[in-house]
Amino acid sequence: SFDVDENGNVYVIDGTLNKVIILDADNEPINEFAFSMRPSRVLATHPDSVFIMGFRFTYQGDLVQRFTRNDNNDFEMTGSFGERLVDNRDMNFSGWADHIMPGGNGTIYLTQYYPYHVAKFDSDGNKLSEITREVEFITQPAMDMSAGMVLTTGLTREPLALANGMLLVRYQDRTDSDNPKSYFDLFDADGELISTHSFDELGIGNDLNNFISNPQTNTLYALGNEPFPFVKRFEVMLE
Repeated sequence: SFDVDENGNVYVIDGTLNKVIILDADNEPINEFAFSMRPSRVLATHPDSVFIMGFRFTYQGDLVQRFTRNDNNDFEMTGSFGERLVDNRDMNFSGWADHIMPGGNGTIYLTQYYPYHVAKFDSDGNKLSEITREVEFITQPAMDMSAGMVLTTGLTREPLALANGMLLVRYQDRTDSDNPKSYFDLFDADGELISTHSFDELGIGNDLNNFISNPQTNTLYALGNEPFPFVKRFEVMLE
């Protein structure tokens, strides 16, 4: 995972050494900081504030930790938010990660992969709003003793901010783990569900992952891996 701040600095996760490396716009290292958890997501909303989320089994407490640059140019943890809605062994060791994404005007969206829950926070970690929804195939992960692994039939994925406070939420049906199906829910600025669309219906490949959005242009970008890594760009047309 990586992110870019307003000055063009790039924040790159090093999951081996549990740290974030900061590069300037010329790709030169300018800073780094470490933490005790194994990181999964980084969000750099401002050059002096960085938000980190980790794999659940490597730390306890709130899911999102805020690190702030001090007068010595070092980053130190200054707060946390995002209470774990479900916190047990199977959730922690399933291997799936939760998501943090920018919401515009310094706000942050957080989705936990189970249950279907989207929370919006300000940069101080105060909850501004939340969305919950029952989806039949998004069920609590459970250990399959015969297979020796945690099985997950559905996941909540990225929250993607659009113009005028609207929001897309991607989620997956993994009932057939060899052939997962993705969906988008579209919500208005008040958190009311407007419509649901399958990727099959939209003509989007179910193999695409790691979506990001540009709310100013209502544009989505997604990563694919076959037959080689590529990025696809989509325009969201709202009628």
